[in-house]
Amino acid sequence: MRVRDFANHRAALFLSLVVVVSLQRSLTSTWRTASTTTYLRRHLSFFLDPRSVSDKDYNFEGIREKRDSSESQYELPVRSNEDLLLLVLNTAKCGTGTLATTFSSSFACENDDQNSDKFSKNFKCPQNTRIIQSHSLERSVNLVENFLENEKQKQCVVVTAHRNPRSWFPSLFMQQLIGDRKAHCPYEEDVDFENYRKWLVSTELKKYLEKDWVMPKLLEFYGENDMGEVVRKTYETGYMRLDNGPEYGVFSKCELVVLNMDQVSKWPKILSTMFPKLKFAPVESRKDLCPNLASKYQILKNYQLSGAERRHLFEEEPQLKRIISFYEAESRRH
Repeated sequence: MRVRDFANHRAALFLSLVVVVSLQRSLTSTWRTASTTTYLRRHLSFFLDPRSVSDKDYNFEGIREKRDSSESQYELPVRSNEDLLLLVLNTAKCGTGTLATTFSSSFACENDDQNSDKFSKNFKCPQNTRIIQSHSLERSVNLVENFLENEKQKQCVVVTAHRNPRSWFPSLFMQQLIGDRKAHCPYEEDVDFENYRKWLVSTELKKYLEKDWVMPKLLEFYGENDMGEVVRKTYETGYMRLDNGPEYGVFSKCELVVLNMDQVSKWPKILSTMFPKLKFAPVESRKDLCPNLASKYQILKNYQLSGAERRHLFEEEPQLKRIISFYEAESRRH
């Protein structure tokens, strides 16, 4: 009996090894997404004890392992919505409305028109919480300093976001076509490929980047001077957190959370990890608001910058060069 069991055991083991060798030989390029050691360890564990591997560990469209989207993936401290000053300081067309709406509706805030102006929108919330929405660094500095001094909030969080220029520039172009009109969409005839190319080398865009591109200036407060590195850090996870504010100044008491708009599907989990009671409230996208312009918008998104356009944009904005170079390298890699 023992001899037969031993023979059966050897036969089963031999069959398992044959299967493993077959798997090794049939590896495709999808293997590059997970280490060989991890792959073999998991499959050997399956043969030895089927209970040791769950279906949830795999994406059966390929061999690539799924990342668990549990809270442990996001190393963010839990913050309460009491005694909180939350600043959404963001560049235009990078999810500002979605972020401000999400926080203000989740915390049951009301508009504070008395402290709002053309540079910022303010919300007063229960439990001594304040939310500021702004595209202006200078105005935000004044407001944060004033509120922390007079309202004595014990927590300060700054939230900002960045976006791949290939989708950011067309969206910004369409927004500037609207101008001061109270409308969601530009006139269809204005969304023209040649108009877009002229705008890319215009002084209008150059002045906008110099004055209103918030992200690089804000990151300098936190000692981050390489936007390419920031994009790299947020490319997979969708975020990065900096709690080492400047030693002195208004942001010395504020931690910074940087979001990647290309990973907007991860924002609900990221933000609710930090604020457990948060309910994500995305505003309508340009695509939803202007369906008749969707095909034109896609054409602008697919456009590759020419050499002259690159020289014009990169001349005074080396950070933009780092960002675009990163995304182009990722595009070639995939």
